[in-house]
Amino acid sequence: MIVAPIALEVARKLKANPVALLVGIAIASNLQGTATLVGDPPSMILAAAENMDFNDFFFMNGKPGIFFAVQLGAVASFFILRKFLKKDSRPLPKVTIPEVSSWFPAWILAGVILGLAVLSFFFPGVGIEAGLLCITGGAVAVVWHAFFRRGHLGNRGRGSHGNRRARAILRDFDWDTLFLLAGIFFMVGALEEMGVMHKIGVFLAGVSGNSPFLAFMIVVVSAVILSAFIDNVPYVTAMIPVTHAIAQTLGEAGQSHYYLTFGLLIGACLGGNISPVGAAANIVSVSILRKNGYKVSFREFVRIGLPFTIAATAVGAAFIWFVWGPK
Repeated sequence: MIVAPIALEVARKLKANPVALLVGIAIASNLQGTATLVGDPPSMILAAAENMDFNDFFFMNGKPGIFFAVQLGAVASFFILRKFLKKDSRPLPKVTIPEVSSWFPAWILAGVILGLAVLSFFFPGVGIEAGLLCITGGAVAVVWHAFFRRGHLGNRGRGSHGNRRARAILRDFDWDTLFLLAGIFFMVGALEEMGVMHKIGVFLAGVSGNSPFLAFMIVVVSAVILSAFIDNVPYVTAMIPVTHAIAQTLGEAGQSHYYLTFGLLIGACLGGNISPVGAAANIVSVSILRKNGYKVSFREFVRIGLPFTIAATAVGAAFIWFVWGPK
């Protein structure tokens, strides 16, 4: 949402087609969002389930973590993007930077992100403390905006931003998605409590012939395919208990099951890059392009997203298996 409009303006100055550029930005942001605890909601969900803190995404139990799997995947997928974003010798134009009315909202966002990272050291996993921090940051931002808009903070004549009423901002909030996700968490918890998730895990372990490698491949490949059409937040939420059940069926308790949950995260987050509906960033980029007269077909998006996903997932999953797989 922040970078796409800038890229669109640069493409206009260069008189270049911005489709491949904005699609590339969307799928690259999805990829790197997987690398840290605060980068993407599925990463936070995994951290909560596995009681991980911020540093565990870099090094955990003396082994390199998910961050390095993502970076290797990024190197592999770079060559795919390079094919679509061919080197252009034209110099970058000077883009007029609009006046910033206030940097305070950016400070709030930076404070929340930093706070999430710090909280993970004191409260491993992502619990109610992280939720309260995010809610507090949002509340402070809304209250500040209400005063800022009325001119009580010395903003008279400083840019034309922030004219929407705080009430309108709250009314337009995506409440449907909020309650949908809350319902999914309740539903998954109920299914896990009733033993349904365990039964699914036992079934998948049986399909794999009780082979850890085949079970790992089933988890990763199914995550890639399904996340192309299903949002990765509810998918990861539902599948983490299944991976735990698979590990129990395979006789892998404690820390030895991490290769399954890490593989799930890699497959689900990167699989969302295949289609324009697989991730929120994809939808935003396609929407920005459409509003500016550039229609992106499903096929055109897949033409870029599919090879990118295959390259990044294959390398990232291979890293997870060789580092975290059972020895």
